[in-house]
Amino acid sequence: MNKKRTDKIILAALAGCLLMPVASCTKENTYITPVSEDYSSEDWIEEVSSRNYFYAVTPFTGDLCPSFILQAYGLKKLYADSRFVQDFTTADLLMKIRNPGAGVKMTVSMQPGEINGAYNYTAAVPEELKDSAFIYVYLPVNWNYRALSQWQASRLVNLLWNISFDGQPVGTYQQAFICRTVHDVAFDCSLNELEDEAFFQLIQAYMKDMGSFPAWFTEKNEFSYTANALAAGYIDEHSPLVDRLKQEVIADGYVSNLISIASKTDEPYIESIKAFSYLMQKYGLRYTIHFSHDLQYIRTIDDVFACRQGYCAELSCAFASWCLNQAIRVKLFFIPGHVYPFIELPSGALYPWDPTQMCHTEEYPDFTQSREELFAETDRNFEQVEKVSMERFQSHYAALQAGEPGYSVLDVAAVRKYLPSFNIHEGYRNSQTRAAQDRPIRFVAAPK
Repeated sequence: MNKKRTDKIILAALAGCLLMPVASCTKENTYITPVSEDYSSEDWIEEVSSRNYFYAVTPFTGDLCPSFILQAYGLKKLYADSRFVQDFTTADLLMKIRNPGAGVKMTVSMQPGEINGAYNYTAAVPEELKDSAFIYVYLPVNWNYRALSQWQASRLVNLLWNISFDGQPVGTYQQAFICRTVHDVAFDCSLNELEDEAFFQLIQAYMKDMGSFPAWFTEKNEFSYTANALAAGYIDEHSPLVDRLKQEVIADGYVSNLISIASKTDEPYIESIKAFSYLMQKYGLRYTIHFSHDLQYIRTIDDVFACRQGYCAELSCAFASWCLNQAIRVKLFFIPGHVYPFIELPSGALYPWDPTQMCHTEEYPDFTQSREELFAETDRNFEQVEKVSMERFQSHYAALQAGEPGYSVLDVAAVRKYLPSFNIHEGYRNSQTRAAQDRPIRFVAAPK
């Protein structure tokens, strides 16, 4: 599915203390015109950092990841039973500031930019931080969700803050970040540096209260988790392409209708999957994987059919878009190194069909031949994929039920309540991913 991420995850202690933040990878940070006489002209803000993927320290630490920012609030609601997710999921930015003194009323004003609106924060420095050389605050950001959902190329953006103490302006701080394309995403992360006993104990404590969030220890005693719910953003059941494809497969005479939602039997559901199989063969979809430097790159169903290529995550999301459009309850089955879909039939049977296997078909039919011959060949390919998918599913599902690490299921219809589609080609509308505004600054203790 994607190359496995092996990076050290920095977790806050239960009391709320953070380890030292990692410096941004883009050090184009500048101070502009300090103006206060009372507070001198020293640089008050040291740095601002993003904390993507549950505080993961990765090669892209400091980058802004729209795929995570857009869904962070929804992830917290989806995994409300997980203390791990509640404690370590945020779309806020972490600012390191030289301590002006306990009781000083600090105001930080974020200026509007390409990916954010204006936002003001005011709070007094807590007394318990009086002896700290620096203070650390989490700053809510008024993200521009429409801009982030349509962010198609990774490039630098500048974020700008004005800072005042006790009503006196002391300067303006600017920091450059790389904002990754919305197609960049990381599902799986793992931690193999557990030599520190205190850190290991912290991880173990969270494992006891992980809730429904999929996380585990591997055979090598590595802590791993999968943020597979982020796949929901790339599933677009409302894409106009899906309706055009439905019309096309009916116009070709392969099916007379697609009415699975009205059926209490299994056959119409399977007919719909056969129709998707037929379209994959008609468009000549082939397997190819796409990475964006250190992250996976996921295209939606529109690009999969336009480019006539995809890999397991893209093909599974395209298949899920097709199914949800017809109210077919589809689930994505994540296994080590791969993901594929299955559906639950009206009979209660679980029916897997792995579109990646279709891409590995040696030859697609000649679509200029007679309809009878064409349909017979497309059906044979469908049945071969059906057979292989079922054989593999049985062993994979047994591993899931046995609780083996690396196996998890995402019920796409269930997560839709919390994680909407980005609808990248139609424009992303405001949704419940937008956290409540007017959230306060959050002070955290000095790192140890």
